[in-house]
Amino acid sequence: MRRLLPHAVVLWTVCPLLLLLASTRPFVETRGRAAGVPRVAGGFVAMVDYQLPDSTLALLGTDDVVQRRYERGDDVVFLVAVFHAANWKSVHPPHTCLRGSHMEIVGDDRLTVRFDDGGRQAEADIGRLVLTSLEDGRRYLSLFAYVAPPDLVTGNYWEFFGHHAPLALLRKGVGGCLLRVETWVGPEGDAIAERRCREFFEAMLPRIREMVR
Repeated sequence: MRRLLPHAVVLWTVCPLLLLLASTRPFVETRGRAAGVPRVAGGFVAMVDYQLPDSTLALLGTDDVVQRRYERGDDVVFLVAVFHAANWKSVHPPHTCLRGSHMEIVGDDRLTVRFDDGGRQAEADIGRLVLTSLEDGRRYLSLFAYVAPPDLVTGNYWEFFGHHAPLALLRKGVGGCLLRVETWVGPEGDAIAERRCREFFEAMLPRIREMVR
C-alpha cells in the first residue's frame, strides 16, 4: 500500500489538469492565415472559394478556415485548411467530416510525400483515405496531414495529440493546421487521381509550414 501512495498522489495531482485540458475549447476568431493560403501552387490556380456555414465553424472551433477549388487544365483538386492556435482540441480526424458528407471509407492508409524544407528535400507520412459516395457511388480521394511547428507533419492523429497535449498542460501551446487535399476519382482511376493530389499537396505543404511557424 505504501508503494502505491506516491502513484496515487501523482494521479490526483495530474487529473485536474487533464480534466481542464479536455474541457477547454475556446473559439478563435480569424488571424487571417486562411485568407493568406496561396492561390497558385504546383501549376494549380484557385477558382472557387466556398463559404462555410456558422454551424461548421462552431464545430471546428475557429473561423480561420479556407475551403477552395483549384484547377490545372482539366485537373481539379479541393483544398481544406483549418488553422488553430490554443484550440487545437477542436481539430479532429477528417474521417468525421467525410462520413458526415455521405461518404463511406473504403481505404485508410498512409502515403509518403516529398517536399522542400528550406532548400533540402524532406519526407513525411501523411494520411490517405479512399471513399465512396453513398449518394451516387463515385470514388473520392483525400490526402491529409496535421502540421505544427517546429517540424510536425503527420497523418497520425495520436502523433498530433502527443505533440500538443504536453505543451497545452504547460500553457505553452503552439498553433498549427490540418491540411486536406481531395479530388473525385474519374475514369482515369485511383493512380492518376492520387498523382494530381500528391503534386498539389507537395507544392502547398511548404507554404503551410511557413504560415504556422
